[in-house]
Amino acid sequence: MENRPQPFHITLVRHGESVGNAEARWQGQADYPLTDTGRAQARALAERWKNENAKFDLLISSPLIRTKETSEIIAATLNVTVEFDPLWLERDNGDFSGLTAHEVRQNFTHPQFSTPYDPVGGDGEGDWELFLRAGQALQSLLKREPARYLIVSHGGLLNQFMHAVIGLLRRRIIQVRAFGSVTPPSRS
Repeated sequence: MENRPQPFHITLVRHGESVGNAEARWQGQADYPLTDTGRAQARALAERWKNENAKFDLLISSPLIRTKETSEIIAATLNVTVEFDPLWLERDNGDFSGLTAHEVRQNFTHPQFSTPYDPVGGDGEGDWELFLRAGQALQSLLKREPARYLIVSHGGLLNQFMHAVIGLLRRRIIQVRAFGSVTPPSRS
């Protein structure tokens, strides 16, 4: 028998619907609880996994209340230990945190061009910073023993985590305005 390394099994879950989601807010690291719908979503997923005999060795979660609630519902149903880790927090949206899109449009000026290095919301995390943190989360996970990990986190961080897994920085499409028209970036 070959002495092959054991694989990592990583399952990613975004938290259930939160009050911030229901109110269409830039949540970021603002701490909104789950709605009744979000709790029902977490219970339904946990029950499905229980019926499928899904097994996890450890659940790692962002410490924000919406992920904490989602994690605790799943952990109680599947009898798995939960560990909270701030690397799995959502993007820091700076001054946009907690505001609606309308409030952001009305109260802030927006540059015509932006890059992945520009902060969000004045002093929040830009795409590059979030990608680097997602890479740290991945590296931290891979320093552990191979096991079946369930990660409960947030959409922004999980998207960048997947980019880190495949080694790709998400490119923000920069639109160039020329004579009132929008020119898509070159594909070369």
